[in-house]
Amino acid sequence: MQSSKSAREYTCANVSRTKHCLKKGKWACKGCRLILYCSPVCQKAHWGEHKKACKSPYTKSSWTPSWHTENRCPAFINNDALPYTRFGGTKYLWGNVPAIDILALGENEGKDYADDLSLLFAASGDLRNVFKTVANIPKQYEKQLYITLNDRDLDIVARNAIMLILLLATDDTTAAVDCVLHIWYSAQITKAHKKLLDTVVRPLLQEMCDKISGKPDGRLLAKTWSWGEKSIRIVLSKQAWNATLQFLSFPIGLSSQQAHDLRLAVTLAPERKDFLERHVYCLNPQHRVCFMRYREDGILLPFGCSRSAFNIPNPTFFQTADMWPLADGADPMDGWSPKDVMDTFVGDVTNDIYGKIYFHVKDTLMSFCERIEILKVSFDLFQVDAASLDDHLSHNTFARIEVSNICDHAYLRLAPTIGIFAPMLQKPTVNPHATLITLFMNAVQEGFMNSGEETDIKVMTRELVLVNEYLPYRPFPNTNDPYFIKVTFAKSLVRDVDRYLAMYLEDVRASLIMQLAKVKIKSSNSVVGKWPARLKLRPGQPGAQEEFNAILASKMIGTECYLEWQRAKEV
Repeated sequence: MQSSKSAREYTCANVSRTKHCLKKGKWACKGCRLILYCSPVCQKAHWGEHKKACKSPYTKSSWTPSWHTENRCPAFINNDALPYTRFGGTKYLWGNVPAIDILALGENEGKDYADDLSLLFAASGDLRNVFKTVANIPKQYEKQLYITLNDRDLDIVARNAIMLILLLATDDTTAAVDCVLHIWYSAQITKAHKKLLDTVVRPLLQEMCDKISGKPDGRLLAKTWSWGEKSIRIVLSKQAWNATLQFLSFPIGLSSQQAHDLRLAVTLAPERKDFLERHVYCLNPQHRVCFMRYREDGILLPFGCSRSAFNIPNPTFFQTADMWPLADGADPMDGWSPKDVMDTFVGDVTNDIYGKIYFHVKDTLMSFCERIEILKVSFDLFQVDAASLDDHLSHNTFARIEVSNICDHAYLRLAPTIGIFAPMLQKPTVNPHATLITLFMNAVQEGFMNSGEETDIKVMTRELVLVNEYLPYRPFPNTNDPYFIKVTFAKSLVRDVDRYLAMYLEDVRASLIMQLAKVKIKSSNSVVGKWPARLKLRPGQPGAQEEFNAILASKMIGTECYLEWQRAKEV
């Protein structure tokens, strides 16, 4: 989806706790290009506050992490700390790889496809893939669209249900989109957002909970709501229905400040300072202050916008009064393509990277709403283990099935994933484009580790030479030098991923799995790019350094892989 280039509206950035200029922002601060002012008068009046960001040490290319300036070993390579230890809550409420369009109708069935379409998101996580897929459906398509979503985590299913109901049931699309964006990504919401939750979503869920109050525990209970050609069907247990209703309320007595402090204890935890600064060091210097602003306040807005109205704890995050549910590193940026975000039009505030993600998400949500106004679309939501979906869904049904990374060794693994979901695809005689999409987060790394080449001098030298084409060699006084750590991180971006993927597939006996399940891997992906974080430009080509910098600044490591599977034609 192309970024909208309609005019972006900003109010003047002259904001304080007691005063807020309400005039339209027109002129960008030339020192940082993060905010707009209505006049030189407001810019001068606000300088005392704005200079903290505009002249922040983070904006300097010479900035270096505190472990380096203090000449100490960073916490993440101490003997007591693993490099990728997780800190904070255990919930994965946001995507950690960029959103994908799982349909790509124009490149497969064709824009004028004349049959109904059924899509399955078997381990959906958040709704980013759903929104992107629907937003990208060609306007020529006019048939029925059936979308089934499942996740075993009720927090995810409840949030997805709330957001979809808001977008389907609210007459004011602009208000609904604004509410969903902040329910999704902001730690605090406004009174207007809370009112929409209480007037649009709560009555529907409350009525269902009242209706099933006498039902026995343990049974799955379904409810369908319809609005014209749009509908949503939710299938939950009685306990899950009651819990979903509670996602509209935060704990009694939890104040805005207390909620803020709970989050801050995770996102800016002193014991995680080195982990935080390791990531900050890899960011574009002009983006660091934006990153830290979001880390501090947790409100997804353009940099210069007032946060004063966001003073109600987001109830879909704060279900208890003693914890922030996400890990310290969770970030809205992780769920969207760095290139798409960078290409998003924001006028003159070109360095406001979180303003860009704000508008990119908003554009995607608006496009989604525009499509469902015309499409006939039905949503089915389940909360079961993906392995048991076979008990609830029919074979030979789906044009696309997206299973996230449940095929990785840490989850369901490859053979069960293929065995369960391949039969649910439409037969090739019905739809030769029907595709099962699997994401491998760890396959290449496992192939690399199992190959024994991790310590092979030739391989190490080859990768280092390739990295040095982007990060020129310079001597390191010791391995605590942040530049050395950046180089070490970058090695996976230049790894021979095809070689190690082949090793992995051989190790898990993929050929036998395909033979037994009567499926095949597509020789070339036709729906999503095979390597979402692979460097596509050669060193020295225009844009190559920017591409490298963007991927290095993301949390992807270059080895993430999508494989597409089809049922084999019966002989």
